[in-house]
Amino acid sequence: MMSELGLVALNNIEKAFDIVWDKTMLDFIWNFFRVGLNLAEKMARERKVKFRLIVEVTKENKELIKALKNHEIRHVDNIRSNFAIFDERAYMVQIFQKEDEPPSQ
Repeated sequence: MMSELGLVALNNIEKAFDIVWDKTMLDFIWNFFRVGLNLAEKMARERKVKFRLIVEVTKENKELIKALKNHEIRHVDNIRSNFAIFDERAYMVQIFQKEDEPPSQ
């Protein structure tokens, strides 16, 4: 269900996607939704959609973040929330009940 919601959001973006993820969410997305990240990179190149990601950069995820070529990346320590805003009109939030489990629907 998360994958479907994410793809619907990505397909409806016209201008920009602003994202705030803690390091747990970034790892989760990288491990389980890499197809969505690849689609976002393609959209950024082809449709000129602007992706901005605010995330906690750690030595463990530094290489992963470097792999995101078409994102504007910003670092913030100790992020404790996960959300995204697309086209300044819609808000998505992802919540982990426990750090080692995927977000609930």
